[in-house]
Amino acid sequence: MTHVMLPLRTERLELRLHRESDAWWMHRILSRADVCRYLPYGPLSEEGAREKNRERMARTGLDDDAGALSLAFEVEGKPAGWVSTWYTDRDYRIAEIGWTVDPEYSRRGFGTEAVTATLKLAFEQYGVHRVVARVDPRNTASAALARRVGMSCEGHQRKDFWNKGEWNDTLIFALLEEDSGVETRTPRSD
Repeated sequence: MTHVMLPLRTERLELRLHRESDAWWMHRILSRADVCRYLPYGPLSEEGAREKNRERMARTGLDDDAGALSLAFEVEGKPAGWVSTWYTDRDYRIAEIGWTVDPEYSRRGFGTEAVTATLKLAFEQYGVHRVVARVDPRNTASAALARRVGMSCEGHQRKDFWNKGEWNDTLIFALLEEDSGVETRTPRSD
């Protein structure tokens, strides 16, 4: 089992595990239609936000039973969003990443800083081989963030995701451990 020291600190952020008291600010963010437009849920009620927070509280490490890690990030002690990473194939060390940034903190590089730190953690501490981000092409802010952190756009899947009563396209972004500067490892053989 990998031992990861949390919270993580970057130049301007602290990334930490979710806690029960996060439900209030998650509701503030996830009750907004503009934030939830490209998410597969929402806008959420207070109870819905509490449930999402409980789900994230259970994501404490890629090598835990859940095979997932969700980190809230704070700017000067105030919650500003979260980044989640989860295995889609544990044996071959392939993970997916997703993020949400509070609109009050957008366009200042905080999301980029949080995602960069999370990717570094995934590659260096957990030995992930490949991380994928799936982005709705209309979500230009998330697509731009994926590019800023070094992810390559590998494809555009047309109408592959049913969300909120309509078919949506998906851009597939990915970053490999060799692109991250970490020494490439071989897959586990059990």
